[in-house]
Amino acid sequence: MRFTILYEDQALIAVDKAAGVLTVPTPRREKNTLVDLVSAHVRRRVVVVHRLDRDTSGVLLFAKDDATARAVMDQWHRHKAERHYDALVHGVPASAQGEVRQRLVTDARSLDRRVARDGAGELAVTRFRVVERVRDAALLDVTLETGRRNQIRVALASLGRPVLGDVRYARRERPHPQWPRGLLGLHARSLTVTHPRTGAALVLEAPTPAAFVRFLDAARARR
Repeated sequence: MRFTILYEDQALIAVDKAAGVLTVPTPRREKNTLVDLVSAHVRRRVVVVHRLDRDTSGVLLFAKDDATARAVMDQWHRHKAERHYDALVHGVPASAQGEVRQRLVTDARSLDRRVARDGAGELAVTRFRVVERVRDAALLDVTLETGRRNQIRVALASLGRPVLGDVRYARRERPHPQWPRGLLGLHARSLTVTHPRTGAALVLEAPTPAAFVRFLDAARARR
């Protein structure tokens, strides 16, 4: 399954995206991206209001018309949407909680995101809280003030605590022996927005991936 439906009404549809699925096509014009699949499900073209990296799983929200999309995206611009991510990282951060403020730019050759040293780039604000410490790893609750591409992965790597399985931003880190190869330890757990039509809080939650559960259960058993 590339996605499961978490919520749907006349204006919005929210899905739990599987890891490894593109939200939208890249310049390579891939077929069967998530926007294509969800559009086929609702039998109309849905509008993307935010994105997740290909290898990140979890809550993804689409609008069914342009006016609804603009209303939701305005909440992003005003930092009104609340997003929580589960991140499994190498080691344990020195602080139980913290904030990472960076300016990110895109490397012209690799297209990787990196921290700008000259004040250029886009501001990225990432907050984290240690939820659980296990052997050689930790589970973090991560929230975003901004929504930049690869933001969480760059922020945690800059702390020396990259996300498990992140081959792009943790090239110097040896793979964790208990974490499945080819899987990224990052999951968009929940999203809260104000429904554009009803004005009520819409809380969307995606179940914890099975790989996260197995990893943490095994790590607890080794304590």
